[in-house]
Amino acid sequence: MKAFAVCLAALFLLGSGDRYVRSVGDCSLPDVTLVDMDGQRVPLATALGQGPVLLQFIFTTCPTVCPILSETFAGAQDRLPDAKMVSISIDPEHDTPARLREYARRFQAGPQWQFLTGSLDDVVAVQKAFGVYRSDKMQHEPSTFLRAAPGPWVRLTGEVGADDLVIELRKLSDPDPGRRVYLESCASCHRRSGFGMSEGGVFVPPITGPFLFEHGPERADLFRELYQEVQSKTYSARVRDPRPRPAYTEASFARAVREGIDPAGRTLSTLMPRSPLSDEDMGHLAAYLRTLSAAPSPGVDAEAIHFATVFTPEVDPAERQAILAVMEAFFHRKNAETEGLLRHAGGSPSYKDDLAKGFRKWVLHVWDLQGPAPDWRGQLESHLREQPVFALLGGADVHDFCESEEMPCLFPNTLRPAASGAYTIYFNRGLDGEARALNSYLGGVDPKAPDVVLWLDRKDFVAMAPKLAGFRRIYLSASLVEPDPELPLRDKLVFTYPYSLPGREGPHVYRARAWLRSRGIPRTHERLQLNTLYTLSLAEHALDHMAGSFSRDFFVESVEREAEVELNPGVFPRLSLGPGQRFASKGCYLVRLGQSGIEPLSGWIVTE
Repeated sequence: MKAFAVCLAALFLLGSGDRYVRSVGDCSLPDVTLVDMDGQRVPLATALGQGPVLLQFIFTTCPTVCPILSETFAGAQDRLPDAKMVSISIDPEHDTPARLREYARRFQAGPQWQFLTGSLDDVVAVQKAFGVYRSDKMQHEPSTFLRAAPGPWVRLTGEVGADDLVIELRKLSDPDPGRRVYLESCASCHRRSGFGMSEGGVFVPPITGPFLFEHGPERADLFRELYQEVQSKTYSARVRDPRPRPAYTEASFARAVREGIDPAGRTLSTLMPRSPLSDEDMGHLAAYLRTLSAAPSPGVDAEAIHFATVFTPEVDPAERQAILAVMEAFFHRKNAETEGLLRHAGGSPSYKDDLAKGFRKWVLHVWDLQGPAPDWRGQLESHLREQPVFALLGGADVHDFCESEEMPCLFPNTLRPAASGAYTIYFNRGLDGEARALNSYLGGVDPKAPDVVLWLDRKDFVAMAPKLAGFRRIYLSASLVEPDPELPLRDKLVFTYPYSLPGREGPHVYRARAWLRSRGIPRTHERLQLNTLYTLSLAEHALDHMAGSFSRDFFVESVEREAEVELNPGVFPRLSLGPGQRFASKGCYLVRLGQSGIEPLSGWIVTE
């Protein structure tokens, strides 16, 4: 294509009213080199790069259009931190690098925003390539060009604001515009899975494809709302309303979103926002919802639901065996109960009969990784190809793999958890959380005291101890060095202690210990064993309340909701989650070794 102007025949409006016109077309870039505001020569192709980029043509003495164009870049730059912004002067004979620098300061241009000038011939060649060349610069059009990757450019001509630039570039960057609209407009209430939630007497219904466009929620789908949640009278009546609404059509769905009227003509809750989406965005959203959680996630078939646990080469074989002993006993018990439930399904009418569609045999796969860490990703992918699994339970932390595969991972054993993510849930922040607690504690003690903080294991601390006698206090992590009266320099030691204080674990620890004892599992690594039991129990509890809607996202949301309900086996003082929370235990004690054992120096220090 010779110039962008050739594509103007393909003009179409995209929800912009009459403010601007959007067009799409290829552009053959000329092989020219321009000059940036520091006087450095920059090939045009290098300036535009391979990633997200926005381009405008301006000149510094323009009194009308150009300041408006530049203001849109100024307003969008902080919201598009990964995008390049390029402004090319169409008055290169006047706009020297020094004048471009002054112009950039005027609009507080950040490092991602580049201003270019050059020879008159080169600048004209660039304008012609993009179809914006006018022999008189005073006649140039207010156009902005953008692309997310090499390929066609989008041209926006007219009154384009910073919000428009952000929205338009996101549309290009996101291959699934319906998903983008959903996450921006609906997911905060209906959640990422689309299965909704019930909290504080407020019922947010599912809006996945089958529930919207095929049928309404069935009794099993509303298990929690019908049988466990305390609802207000209004919402209780709504959940139990025997009148089925008709399935949504494209038209009735659009009316519900825009006006709050369902297909039966009933007004939706005032908590449901009315969104004036464009026809195009409405179409994208409806298409996305038709596929949202419409089929079970990988790792689930008609007979079984598959889980895996991961072990890396450096794991202690005794710890590995302690974890697997709990898992194998739990899976055996779970499958025996499931077999009995399936055998009796279809008897007297009860909610359990409605839930029979969710009964599955649990299958455990053990993934033992070999070699150095850089080789693990390929091994994980090979395991997943051989047998897809629904989620990872306990074991090693393979956060990046789980996030890229959008696969839940519950409570991996690690002292260095990732700071954020959508699919991996941890017991606590590990050493980072302990460091936060220690920093908070040290803010209230003498800052001149000769203290030392050591994140060492027991062996290394004992070896270093002779060199530490001159310090007043020595801070250690109880996750690395178990507080022990036999440690050297015990009177100087202070420990960050993220666990329940001895003797204060709560009554449920006895129930958990009894579970292990009744199955002949020796208490060799009790914290690991109790944490593993909690992980499996919470997974079971969450799946029971999903009632056969096997969505990975829904599973994560159910875990967030049920974590505080499931019995805490006592390793940590309190375990709770909420929407988007990824650390179930949120604090730490500071303790010392007293005459009768561990003594707290502080209360529970919150680290979130």
